[in-house]
Amino acid sequence: MEPLAAVFAFAMRTQVRTRRTLVLALLSAAPVAGCFLFVAASRFRLGEGAQTVIGAATDAMTFFYLSLLLLVITLFYAKAIIGDEIEEKTITYLFVRPVPRATIYLGKFLAAIAMSAALILPSAAICFAVLMSADSPAEALSHAGIFALDLGILSLGIVAYGALFGFLGAFFKRALLIGLTFSLAWESLVTYLPGYLNRLTVMHYLQSLLPHPSGQRGLLSIFKQTTSAPAALAALLIIAAGFIGLGCWTVSRKQYVLEA
Repeated sequence: MEPLAAVFAFAMRTQVRTRRTLVLALLSAAPVAGCFLFVAASRFRLGEGAQTVIGAATDAMTFFYLSLLLLVITLFYAKAIIGDEIEEKTITYLFVRPVPRATIYLGKFLAAIAMSAALILPSAAICFAVLMSADSPAEALSHAGIFALDLGILSLGIVAYGALFGFLGAFFKRALLIGLTFSLAWESLVTYLPGYLNRLTVMHYLQSLLPHPSGQRGLLSIFKQTTSAPAALAALLIIAAGFIGLGCWTVSRKQYVLEA
């Protein structure tokens, strides 16, 4: 465990000081600012047909966190596990250390997951807390369980997408472009197609776990084909474990040739 912990600690120190973290931290603050504006508008009663708090929370969860922040932040951190080493031409020095390649990959993967969680989860928690402040105490308490489940779903998404994007970064040279294309063309579109093709997306299983009332789910309520919660949870765990294993296997066997 000592080599794994050492790699994790080193990767965390390195990632915290990057401009990537600063930019992504600002991005993760955007939904919080939107929640403050929503609460301010509701307190000043701007518009009698204003959206309900639980409706605003559903929109924040589905469109800001699941469909945007989760994909973008995990992609940028996970692809950097190997991608940064290749871009900076330091991967040769990384792999000559007396530590198995899989251990190095796992340590950096855990750091990527920790960094992603450190940006996404506090942002979501603050956002939900701000929205709950617009409700009466009794109403806010009735929604607390939903928001807690949302944080758990985001945590599962961080691990699943982190494992997937980490594998892409280990296997492909242009992992960022491939990851963005995958996120925009597959996860953001195929998820909403009727039929069974959407079951080939990670997003389908995350959305199947959402505890929000169906009447508040907007676009998600158009296509009501969901997977049962136990099956969705099992699918996410299998996806995460499978891609973590593939990432370790790829890094252990792939020969990385640096471009001149």
